[in-house]
Amino acid sequence: RVAEVEARMCASPSQKFRGACLSDRNCASVCSSEGFPSGDCHGVLRRCMCLKPCPAEN
Repeated sequence: RVAEVEARMCASPSQKFRGACLSDRNCASVCSSEGFPSGDCHGVLRRCMCLKPCPAEN
């Protein structure tokens, strides 16, 4: 049996997204154009945060 390990995700603010982040889908699209696999809206200020797997810890 193989154990499933979910990678921790690291967030980075989008450099291209402008304005309040109201749509996770739109944010993810902008993040994709920046080379990230995904993105979504975070926080009270609704910022678009791009997500990628964190580097593996040795």
